[in-house]
Amino acid sequence: MGMNTDHIAYFQSAEGIELSRAAVARYGPDTCWYHGGEAGRKVGDELLPPMVSGMVKPTMTRSPWRFFLVYITPNRSFAEVYAKSVWSGNGAIYTVRPKGVIVADPDELFPGVSPEEIELFACAGSAEVLEVEPVTGTRWK
Repeated sequence: MGMNTDHIAYFQSAEGIELSRAAVARYGPDTCWYHGGEAGRKVGDELLPPMVSGMVKPTMTRSPWRFFLVYITPNRSFAEVYAKSVWSGNGAIYTVRPKGVIVADPDELFPGVSPEEIELFACAGSAEVLEVEPVTGTRWK
């Protein structure tokens, strides 16, 4: 799959960086962050970027940065959708504490998008698991 070089350029531009900062600034230190992933993690585990943990999935190939970030969201429903759809009945919703710089999901940064529209983020580091909630099913209802 090819990369959209215009999208990469925007992500790296001053405007794209400012949009990411504004989106992250909406959330404070008490924000409850979630991660939807494969089941099997326990409280205290560190979630690492796919390239480090070996959890690379074919769906990540469209965006090279997906290999190097831990994806998080303040929206529990988004984490549930990912846990159900990608991990086919073997998923979990993790409440996490990000460790490292938080940025807006690069795939959500486009000209004209407002900071309020961005609800997917990534941590350029790791995330500590605080709570685990297994999910069943393979579809979002």
